[in-house]
Amino acid sequence: MRIVLAALLSTLALGISPGARAMSYRAVPIDNGTCGAACPAAIMATGTIEVDEHQRFARFVGGVDRSRLSNVLVVSSPGGNVAGSLRLGFLVRRLGMRTLVGRIGPGAIGPGSCASACVYLFMAGAERRIVPGSRLAVHAARSVGVAQRDIVGGGMIDPQVRPGAFEDAMREYAGAMGVSPALIDLASSIPHESAHILSDAELSRYRLTTAPPARGGRPRRAVPAR
Repeated sequence: MRIVLAALLSTLALGISPGARAMSYRAVPIDNGTCGAACPAAIMATGTIEVDEHQRFARFVGGVDRSRLSNVLVVSSPGGNVAGSLRLGFLVRRLGMRTLVGRIGPGAIGPGSCASACVYLFMAGAERRIVPGSRLAVHAARSVGVAQRDIVGGGMIDPQVRPGAFEDAMREYAGAMGVSPALIDLASSIPHESAHILSDAELSRYRLTTAPPARGGRPRRAVPAR
């Protein structure tokens, strides 16, 4: 997997378009109805995943009061750089974070979307849930260039990899995160110019979610930071 992961530092892209906004983060206290002024904050991540996303995320986390920060990452993203998604995914898993597809708006957590490379970030959560009405979409990667840095061992390597090696590496990543590698086969079968929105049955079948979406009830309130 070492050589293949090195090749993933190429600008393999999923679901990005020219001028797409880079991913940004903010900490938003979430009121569960009982915490009041002591509500812990979730991290809301929106925008396009960049190749150095793990570094950008680490800088954000290092700049906030972690005593008030929960281990929940709420994400809504159209995708972005595959290598950046994997690097951030490994960091999210090391931190033991839970992932939630949704969007924190004024007063509530509503549905969001997670497409392409975002799905690889989402699957890194130790616990994975979606806000009802959210959409997760997959399709094949589009190669837009190749770099030669080895993201595992350091230094430079031969960027050439055998056909199918990318899919093999992604299957291994999915399996390590507790997700069915068959999801990668599905994604690879969808042309890059199209997208397949995963049904609730597929989310369960591929073990992409660790619990079914909540049904009914009011969403937790997002409390404006004081």
